[in-house]
Amino acid sequence: MTFHNRVGEFAYSVPASWNARSCEEIRQGIVVAQDEPYICGGDWYPDAWLFAISVSGDQRHLMPPYNPAYFYLAGPRSETEVVVYGTVGHRYVAPLDRGWVETYYVFFSGFRTYAFVYYQRPTDPDRLADFDRSVQSELIFS
Repeated sequence: MTFHNRVGEFAYSVPASWNARSCEEIRQGIVVAQDEPYICGGDWYPDAWLFAISVSGDQRHLMPPYNPAYFYLAGPRSETEVVVYGTVGHRYVAPLDRGWVETYYVFFSGFRTYAFVYYQRPTDPDRLADFDRSVQSELIFS
């Protein structure tokens, strides 16, 4: 399933089984996935295990690991530099409460800041390899 998020200025592909939804009609380019089909709205997505956001300008200072304004973060365990579609970014892994692990990417294209977050809950199927592949191979910045 491919999303051409015009507001967020990116295209992103994920497996169709993820029940992902592009919520660009309500604010910045947002993509959400959770086990049940998602209806866009509100500021908090308590059941989402995939969350992507795109905001105008250099907003890296509002993203983890510098600031948890957009995502809860307990502090990264690891950081790796990645290059996706010619844009340098960073992949972070952070432990959360209740045995969850947060893996997220942050990019700045020169015009927009992009963040892609995956929450692995202990009781969920492990989708991390698919998440990494979707960001590193299926993401295109407009």
